[in-house]
Amino acid sequence: MTVFASFAKPSGMGSIHAPGIGSIRARESLTIPATTSTAFVDGEVAIVFNNESAPVFVAFGTTPDAAAGAASAATTAGVTIAAGAWLPIIGKAGDKINVKPVS
Repeated sequence: MTVFASFAKPSGMGSIHAPGIGSIRARESLTIPATTSTAFVDGEVAIVFNNESAPVFVAFGTTPDAAAGAASAATTAGVTIAAGAWLPIIGKAGDKINVKPVS
């Protein structure tokens, strides 16, 4: 099983309160533990889908560490994504995404 990360630009759907996905620039299939080779570009959002049968930790930053319990200059703290769930992430240009198993 894998975790998928898709990097996309948001696009309006008639209202600022109802954004959608404009164009998907890249999609990565990550075998846990892993870090994306794709980095955010300015104005992008990533949609991370956990296709695993167990929850995973996800973090993003210049040197992301999903096992981190607190944020630093290089990583956010890890957040849990349940099995079969997804999470939108708004990163900064140059940030990558790291995924690790919940242990």
